[in-house]
Amino acid sequence: MVIILVLLTFVILILITLATIVQGNRRIDLASPIDGVINLINEEVLSDPEILRKDPYKTGWLLEVRPANILENIQKLKIASEASTWIERELKRFAEFLALYIRGPQELGVTIQDGGEYIPRIVEKMDDHQFIAFTKRFFG
Repeated sequence: MVIILVLLTFVILILITLATIVQGNRRIDLASPIDGVINLINEEVLSDPEILRKDPYKTGWLLEVRPANILENIQKLKIASEASTWIERELKRFAEFLALYIRGPQELGVTIQDGGEYIPRIVEKMDDHQFIAFTKRFFG
């Protein structure tokens, strides 16, 4: 997985796309949930994107943003138990998506439905129709 950050010379972060995930020939744009000033960019991740996979919760952060309007922005974010509930719901939606779009005894649908085993580079295993459906359903 490679992350390409969309960085502008502007100080204000008002982006539709915050970052782009690239896996094989697939690309997924990630929208920024907040606007504000970029305080810090993790240069280490830019030089070694594998950090995101190896240590996403400590050294794999992308950037630090000082929100321009924290009261408005915080309403868009999921916090504490709401975040946990959202993640569980999204994982269930993803498993249902795989069961619907991945037919036959393929490794994608079988392993996810049978207990949630991690499948590396799952997006690369999707055909074009599956990938388009996946990005529309989960990334708008």
